[in-house]
Amino acid sequence: MKRQEYGSNSYYLLKHWHFLLETDNINLDNSKKFNKRFNQMLNYRDLFNIIARHFPLLYEAYLLKEEFRQMVKTDTYDEAKYKYDNLAERFRNSGIAEYNEFVDILYTWKKEILNSFLRPYGSHKLSNAATENINGKINTYINVSHGISNFTRFRKRVLFALNPKVRYSITNNLKSDKYDSKPRGPYNKTKK
Repeated sequence: MKRQEYGSNSYYLLKHWHFLLETDNINLDNSKKFNKRFNQMLNYRDLFNIIARHFPLLYEAYLLKEEFRQMVKTDTYDEAKYKYDNLAERFRNSGIAEYNEFVDILYTWKKEILNSFLRPYGSHKLSNAATENINGKINTYINVSHGISNFTRFRKRVLFALNPKVRYSITNNLKSDKYDSKPRGPYNKTKK
């Protein structure tokens, strides 16, 4: 967008309608509405087609991205293994500079990316999302505690907070891990 002349139709399309290239599950065949800029009735599909005509390289990048996303969503391990090298080569040969880093990732992490297509739990992919979720919660507990002076107590708090079915102690002898502190001195309230 910044490469386009400010106020031009190209700038307008990328400024206001870029989400047509980025967002999933948009109904492109919505009802047509009057567009003041182009002075005609347009729906999302019309605007998408205008963007595709004005920016053929951007449209090619969109098609490559969508093909990769479709492969990730639907393909099995064997299908992905068959398509992967061809698709990675098409990304490399596209000449789109913004994909250079992605192409390096595709070649460097090929084995790991293909392993992500293994679905040992039916339709669910193997993921570390649960681990990342727990790590995020632990970081939150650390942040709200404003420092940890008793790690044993903090560990038990985290275990209990993450899973309420976990008992405070394995044995029947429940005990607190609170540190013994010196007793508080006498409190004398002076009357005035």
